[in-house]
Parts: sequence; C-alpha cells; structure tokens
Amino acid sequence: MVVEIPEDQFAMGFIYDATTKKLSGMNLVATSPNSITVGTRHFSSFVISTIAKVGLKKDIDS
Repeated sequence: MVVEIPEDQFAMGFIYDATTKKLSGMNLVATSPNSITVGTRHFSSFVISTIAKVGLKKDIDS
C-alpha cells in the first residue's frame, strides 16, 4: 500500500493490546514521503498514525 506522509508530519506504528487496551510503539525502521517500515514479531492488531512534527517538541507529561 502506498501512503502519503506530509513533510510536516511524523508517522509511527503502534500495536494494540486488546487485554490492556493500550498502544505500544513499534520499532521504526525507515520512513519516506510515501512509505513507513516498522519492525515487529507479529502483525495482529496495529495502526499507523501521524502527528504534526511541531507537536513533538511540546513538553508532554503522561
């Protein structure tokens, strides 16, 4: 599948754990304007999401 990742966006994959209802970040192997490559041992429930790069510079407390 071909995707379009705008230059001002950061893309990352997440695995969803249905038991805990939490997301865990996947290893980011490579990105380009039209692809994202993640490393994982299995492809059960996952999602690829983007965030504005400017948002990554904010001080976030979780």
